[in-house]
Amino acid sequence: MIHSRQQKNKIKLAKDLAFKQSLLSQFPCITCGEIDSDLIDWHHVNPDEKVAAIATRQGHERWWTEVLKCVPLCALCHRKLHMDKLCLLPMNL
Repeated sequence: MIHSRQQKNKIKLAKDLAFKQSLLSQFPCITCGEIDSDLIDWHHVNPDEKVAAIATRQGHERWWTEVLKCVPLCALCHRKLHMDKLCLLPMNL
């Protein structure tokens, strides 16, 4: 069966998305340990360094550069962080 260019691109995008999701799903929340990847957000530690969101539809290199600026937080811990109810700094500072 011959695939059109559009079909080949769709297949490539689907594989790329699956790879990125699989990679990110290996990381639990750094504060509470939640492991459900559907609940994990990727928080930019320094918002001034944020160039783009962790969108899975961008090129791998650009995507990985953004991932390395982030930490995994579950949705609840992420919300607490933005409400100043959680701090990512070590307690002994």
